[in-house]
Amino acid sequence: MAVHKVEVKRGVEPNKWKVTKYADIGDEEFVKQMLELPTVLEAGMIEGKEREDAKEVLLSILIDGLMPAFSELQQIRASVGKEVPEMNRRQLYEDLARKLWKSYKELMQKAVKSMGFEIGFLFRPEKDSGRTARV
Repeated sequence: MAVHKVEVKRGVEPNKWKVTKYADIGDEEFVKQMLELPTVLEAGMIEGKEREDAKEVLLSILIDGLMPAFSELQQIRASVGKEVPEMNRRQLYEDLARKLWKSYKELMQKAVKSMGFEIGFLFRPEKDSGRTARV
């Protein structure tokens, strides 16, 4: 499945807006399910501007976080069976981990907060036991 973006220009007819291919995310089930989240949100009790804001941040998780991570995963899959220098192979995994961390720590917190919840505690050290929280 290809994802396209449209460059909207005020005063220009929509049929003349520039459309570019943003990403090719294949036919992955996980991505399909993420694309359905705004539809699931429609069935919820969040209304009006809050719903629109929630849709925006959910799509941000996908477009700004998970799709770039998926691109890294595709590169890792493509490298299987090939001779790739160790440093390059490690970099692929580090880039994947960094993009996933951004998706869940930064973008997911923002999305959940826009729906009236707080999950920041998941990313803070535990206070009572002296241990750090597992993430």
